[in-house]
Amino acid sequence: MKTVRTLIALLLAALAFAAPASGKPEAIDVFDPPEPPAYGERILSFSSDIAVGRDSALTVTETIRIRAEGNRFQHGLLREFPTRYQRDGRTVRVGFHVEQIQRDGHDEPWTSEGMDNGERLRIGSADTYIPQGEHTYTIRY
Repeated sequence: MKTVRTLIALLLAALAFAAPASGKPEAIDVFDPPEPPAYGERILSFSSDIAVGRDSALTVTETIRIRAEGNRFQHGLLREFPTRYQRDGRTVRVGFHVEQIQRDGHDEPWTSEGMDNGERLRIGSADTYIPQGEHTYTIRY
């Protein structure tokens, strides 16, 4: 049961990351979906693959594809992971260990810092601007 709760917490965190900033869902006509803009700095896609081991340990691989134009995505990404939350009046802690971070198939520098409710990853280097264009980040934890 603990594994199921952990999995649900990770999935909710992933959904919160991909949710619209306004918090309001956007209506999409499934019969005539809107065309995506031909340009614009944004997250193009986000996927999360979760493997459950025999020992109930989870290995998560997130793939985030972006288009960078030097506005919001200058040096890389910030990714926040809630690892502490309240449930039934008690604090629940979820383990978190980064195994690998890559950009476009190559290891990417990163640092981790604590937050009130978890960990924040700073992916990229403050000394290096990422090139304009599409990039794929892979985070395995």
